[in-house]
Amino acid sequence: MGDSGHVKLVVSDYGYSDFSAFNRNQRIENGFGLKKMIAYAEKCGGKTKLENNNGFKLTVELPVRFGE
Repeated sequence: MGDSGHVKLVVSDYGYSDFSAFNRNQRIENGFGLKKMIAYAEKCGGKTKLENNNGFKLTVELPVRFGE
């Protein structure tokens, strides 16, 4: 999804996941892929959201920058 100022990517598995608010930090620290996605999004001025509600869901929102 996107508009003139942002691009939004949502990835969901809609399956079972034990990712939760209680183990979020441990999962991110131990999972190199999630850690890198969060770091890249923040470096670009974006944000990430991680959820576990009827499966794992990752949302990444990035600003669109023209002419750089």
